[in-house]
Amino acid sequence: MWYFLVLLLFYLFLTWLSERGFGALSTRLSRGQATAEGARLRRGAAA
Repeated sequence: MWYFLVLLLFYLFLTWLSERGFGALSTRLSRGQATAEGARLRRGAAA
């Protein structure tokens, strides 16, 4: 029983960590690009 609880917590932590990592990577890669996210970042920087 404890094994599955620890496995679930590990999975949730790994999912949270990868979501944050991919979010940061996406923000970095879309900076200055002709994407909707890049346009939003440029509008935010210009304002």
